[in-house]
Amino acid sequence: MPKQLQASVRPRHRYLSERIVVTAVLELTSPAHFGNGDADEQTDLPLLVDEVDGRALITGASLAGALRNYLREVQWGYELPMPSRDPQSKFYREWNEVEADLLATKLFGAHRGDDIGSQSPLIVDDALGGDIGAPAIELRDGVKIDPATNTAEHQKKYDYQLLQTGTEFDLRFEILLNDDPHENSVRKRALALALRGLAGGEIRLGAKKRRGFGCCRVAEWTVTSYNLRQSGDLMAWLASGYAERDENKPHSQWKIAAEARHVSGSDIAALLGVTVSEADAIDRREAFEIEAHFEIDGSMMVRSGFDEQDRGADVVHLQTRRKGENKGRPVLPGTSVAGAIRHRALRIANTLANDDKRAWTLVGQMFGAEVESGKDPHASRVLVDEQLIERGHDMVQTRIKIDRFTMGTIESALLEEAPHFGGNVRLRLALRNPEPHETGLLLLVLKDLWLGDLPVGGEASIGRGRLRGVGATLRSNHEHLVTISDSARDGVLAFSNQAAVARLEEYVKAFNQWAEGKDDR
Repeated sequence: MPKQLQASVRPRHRYLSERIVVTAVLELTSPAHFGNGDADEQTDLPLLVDEVDGRALITGASLAGALRNYLREVQWGYELPMPSRDPQSKFYREWNEVEADLLATKLFGAHRGDDIGSQSPLIVDDALGGDIGAPAIELRDGVKIDPATNTAEHQKKYDYQLLQTGTEFDLRFEILLNDDPHENSVRKRALALALRGLAGGEIRLGAKKRRGFGCCRVAEWTVTSYNLRQSGDLMAWLASGYAERDENKPHSQWKIAAEARHVSGSDIAALLGVTVSEADAIDRREAFEIEAHFEIDGSMMVRSGFDEQDRGADVVHLQTRRKGENKGRPVLPGTSVAGAIRHRALRIANTLANDDKRAWTLVGQMFGAEVESGKDPHASRVLVDEQLIERGHDMVQTRIKIDRFTMGTIESALLEEAPHFGGNVRLRLALRNPEPHETGLLLLVLKDLWLGDLPVGGEASIGRGRLRGVGATLRSNHEHLVTISDSARDGVLAFSNQAAVARLEEYVKAFNQWAEGKDDR
């Protein structure tokens, strides 16, 4: 047999000695969009639902892709390229399955294009919503803003469906083990690390997850082991797909007589019988994170295009509902915040650099290049969370339109609005793989938000959407950097670490050097 043909032949089929089934209930902690890829008569971006009973659906491919990408990011860092076949590239190691520390490859198999790579030992089932029937959804509007005129672009408005916060999904994973103790240990450690990230909310699912959607958590795991060398466990695994509980039926007797290990708890590593060592938990992801606390100075208006305006005022502030709740709660969406800070970052960069092309390039690298720009589109490296507005209240205001010629009211031009007055909100921002000058630009945007110079939401021309900074916590690569506070609300800032202030100044200085053209990046 030719050597080329011999290299492409696997030595034997994989041998299975044990199956471990992991189940849990996944709960959405923010709205999420899992689209079906098509538009219908009522919505531009409808949700994907099961065709049999109409339940919400997360495909197994989506779950597997999110978990695999999480493992790669932990070991290699954010914004990874595809594995390279170039022996000189550091990502060439991902083509070599002999490397035991490549957790993503060990758990999910070889990458696409690797013809002789192994199959994934992890089976990921589709996750169905817990309730039969149409899921609880909310509708939202999206619109693209022209940065030059700060108004909505023509024919760039769309709407989309979201699953409500609190929606639950039934998860099921099955990992296949062989008779190699070392190989089994690596696979279980990789699975424990990935599921721990899912339980802790580090993995987001669905569309617009970098704008606050798709956050989730898992409170408890259930692990069942089937030793395939024992007939009772083998028959129990074969019968595990049946729902009947009648003890007179053979498959129920197999369940009762099985010696399968069945345990539940919140620590998935302990349930799998492994220890996630420090070597496995090395986090090579780099990010600059901001968590800031603001008070709303006046009122806030992010228009809701659905629901409330049909029963009350003509225009109402956006509200979100948790599943099972009848009353909505005011929210500041991540999409609105991201649009505002992107526009201000572009203005700052263009003003200081006096170069529109360089400014667009920098902002595109941070917030994602636009499809219409002709450049290869990529995801935003700036993540913005969606946050509830605490306290405050809605109040209906009546407005009229004035004829500029007669200075009188225009007939049939009376409008009722219900903005949200007062309250406070926390903003969470994160910049992945930050360069010093990019961090400096983000700090300048934070300053404008802090001082109320950068309004968020609509109707900024009449004073809405202005924030007043109260406190902020800055982190670099998951380590606390500094805490900033203005407890007296007098504009005098207090810093928890004076040494870190010089570091923040270095970031801003790096941006100024970029603006002067002294930084070739």
